[in-house]
Amino acid sequence: MRTPLAALGLALAFFLVVISIGGLFVWQGYRDTLNRGEQRAAAAAETIAAHFQWIVEASRQALGRIDDTIGFRPELLSSAELGDMDDAVAGLPDNVVVRVFDRSGREILSTAPSEEEVTIGDRNYFQALRDGESFVISRLLVDRATNRQSFVIGRRLVRDGEFAGIAALIVPSDLIADFWVSLNLGSGSAASIVGDDGWLVTRFPSLESSIDLSNHILFTRYLPEAPFGSYRSEASPADGTSRLVGYHRVAGAPLIALAAVSTDAVLADYRSRMLGIGIGAIPILLGLAGFAGWVFRLLVHDSRRREELEDALAQNRLLLREVHHRVKNNLQTVTSLIRLQPLPPDSKRDLAGRIGAMAAVHEQIYRSDRLEAIKLDHYIRNIADGVRSSFDGSSELRFDMQPVELDPERAMVVGLLVTEVVSNSLKHAFPGGAKGTITIRLDAEGDDVRLAIRDDGVGFGEPRERSGLGMRLIDSFVRQLEGEQRLKGEGGLDFEVRFPLANPVASTFKA
Repeated sequence: MRTPLAALGLALAFFLVVISIGGLFVWQGYRDTLNRGEQRAAAAAETIAAHFQWIVEASRQALGRIDDTIGFRPELLSSAELGDMDDAVAGLPDNVVVRVFDRSGREILSTAPSEEEVTIGDRNYFQALRDGESFVISRLLVDRATNRQSFVIGRRLVRDGEFAGIAALIVPSDLIADFWVSLNLGSGSAASIVGDDGWLVTRFPSLESSIDLSNHILFTRYLPEAPFGSYRSEASPADGTSRLVGYHRVAGAPLIALAAVSTDAVLADYRSRMLGIGIGAIPILLGLAGFAGWVFRLLVHDSRRREELEDALAQNRLLLREVHHRVKNNLQTVTSLIRLQPLPPDSKRDLAGRIGAMAAVHEQIYRSDRLEAIKLDHYIRNIADGVRSSFDGSSELRFDMQPVELDPERAMVVGLLVTEVVSNSLKHAFPGGAKGTITIRLDAEGDDVRLAIRDDGVGFGEPRERSGLGMRLIDSFVRQLEGEQRLKGEGGLDFEVRFPLANPVASTFKA
């Protein structure tokens, strides 16, 4: 079941990657949407700041003209001067009211007279002008003459070096509503003007009263870093709504313009798009899931079939090993029967050696985990030791063999070849029981195998006739191996055969 589990793991990993990419896409889209909302708010704040810069500058000029119109003694003004003051504020919005107050804060002239006497001596903006400020913009307040929310732009009037009163422009708070409508910021948005001291000057939608923002992050964090920018407010200090806020200082005035876009309104279109994408992606994901399930079922079926085949193969291997074991036992039985026969000792030994070479192949296959290859160096060592033990054992065998693996059929031929050559050497190389050494070398050279058998016996002067049984067998074995042989007898036997390593099996075995 490893393959299905691996495939299932791969499928899960694929889905996780798809989900991760989708999540990254959603998150990036979310961030991009918020960034665009902040950019929109920042641009709107810059527009509001530009408009209020014009209003403040126009108000300064209008108040200067009013101061000139009033003349030397403001308290001596009469209604005749009202026409001149109307001309002075002609460039300002129509709903701006001009009022003049004496040094005590009592209204002495207005372009929109009230039936009741209006006094402002307790107002903060009046006190600031009385105490020496030359120009003041008030916080949001309720006009005592009209009972409407407004803010005041005031100028200190000085005569003979002394405070003589103030000239004030009463600006309705709903003036900023026109800007809000023109900016088309959407539902839940807001436009505001805040003074440098943190107090709200005007806002749309309006509030019941001014609020102090001096401890808000706008003043504690963002304004100290830059005179304009944007940020996200999780909860507005005015109404608790989450908004994207753009801010911009008003040039030449102690004011900050704010434009705030509702976060929900900004994300509404994004959520709609994501919902559409999600609805479109569901069939695709379901299709992929169904396809993955179908593939998984196929893999499970294939894995079960593979396991059945592996079990059958293991059973066949076990049976084949048992066959090799039985063949080996039968060959040993044949060897025992040969030894009981009334044959010459040399014939018995030769037959037993040849049968032993065949039995050794079956023995090695039986004891090995691999049926398709024989470790030729181990096999040759066992064969040679067996042949030597069948003689008097006085001669020494030396081995210099590299690891080589060969298929069982060809290995058996090599074993028979080694049996014949070593037997021949033990018979003839050391007459009279002399001791000697037989050296067997085995190595692989490219695609060929080289087997060399040498002894330090008496050798032979000329090549022996190849009509003997042993030589005929050697020639036959070399032909079966499709090899080439070399045989010399000077100074001892020197036999070498080269044959191709047909169907080589990679070996990691170390001798």
